[in-house]
Amino acid sequence: MRMRRGFTILDFLLTLGLLSLLFFSFNEVRKAQKIDQTHISELRTLQSLDLGFTASFEDIVRTYSPSFAVITDASTTWGWNSNNKVSPFPSSVTIGDFTYIEYRLDDTDISATQLQALKGRIIGNYRGACEDWTNEVSLTTNNLYLYCEDVVGFNYTLSDGTTGLVRPNALGDPIDPGNIPTVMVSFRKKDGAGNFAYNDTYTISFANIYEKQRVITANRLAEMRSAIENFTNAVKLREIANVENADQSGGLNNMDDEFVGWHWKAFGNDLAQVMATFCSKAAGGGTCNNLNSNDIWRSGIDIDRGLIARRFVTNLMQDDQSYLVDGFGNGIYIYPTASQCDAADYMDGACTIDALDLPEDNYMAKAVPNTPPYVTVIFTEPYRLKATAGQPYGRVLVAY
Repeated sequence: MRMRRGFTILDFLLTLGLLSLLFFSFNEVRKAQKIDQTHISELRTLQSLDLGFTASFEDIVRTYSPSFAVITDASTTWGWNSNNKVSPFPSSVTIGDFTYIEYRLDDTDISATQLQALKGRIIGNYRGACEDWTNEVSLTTNNLYLYCEDVVGFNYTLSDGTTGLVRPNALGDPIDPGNIPTVMVSFRKKDGAGNFAYNDTYTISFANIYEKQRVITANRLAEMRSAIENFTNAVKLREIANVENADQSGGLNNMDDEFVGWHWKAFGNDLAQVMATFCSKAAGGGTCNNLNSNDIWRSGIDIDRGLIARRFVTNLMQDDQSYLVDGFGNGIYIYPTASQCDAADYMDGACTIDALDLPEDNYMAKAVPNTPPYVTVIFTEPYRLKATAGQPYGRVLVAY
């Protein structure tokens, strides 16, 4: 009978090899799992940064825009011009050994409660990527400082090719809706063991949020154009239907009806008179003085841009102040009679705003400064230059 022997050296070596192979395979699986987990964590961080930059832009514009629309009759500029301390675009700042996302905010145009609520929304937008370190930095109570462990810095690139910007526009400057920024974020890349291995970059685009704000602007400009077109046509038809009597007390001579810039009534001071008044003269002819009463027909003076915009919004837009700014917080302006402007810039000091002459008998025989077609320009500040190609979200023309 043959006796059984124990393990041979060969058996031992084979077993050891199999165990080593299994251990190696197990380690590789664990390493792959760590890499996957690191990659997933990185993606979540980058997604949070993406949401942080874009959603916070919208939150800041929405919060401050109502205060930017509060203007006076003599105002010449509003929108972002009224606050040079705030920006919807954060900047990258290094303080000590740490890099922060800095938001320039201010409670001058909003309440302290609104400011704190805004800060809370911004912090929430970055949740998962950054933490609020404002108290640790303690530079100002208004500004917000976010610390993102992986972020080592960022800058902006514009669609016109400009690169390396701290932010797309200077504080207090309008936001150009035609020049879309992207954010180039530099962050530390981790290896499978969770260690920082090298720096990488991630691009965040504002294209979607810009498109959304463009639509808001285009809708506002289109509604303003429609309002003044409908109003002017209605007033003109009333005057045309106002049959001229033998004593000429029924209004303008019929031949003169089309030569009156009825759009000027849209900027009158008294809403009831603006909606009801048309030309009526004393027997024997003369001037339609009622159109000049209570600033219904402004004549012979320069008229401030703020007065034009405020009265137009009050008269034709149901006093909705949102029509004084576009979807980006830029001011919306009106140039009543474009043919009066010889300057290249509708907001240039040489581009004065003067009402047309008062309508009176035989209007064609007068030294009329402008004749139909009259054109009104409704524009946002970035589209104030005539040379700038008009866009539905930047400038519309109304012809009468």
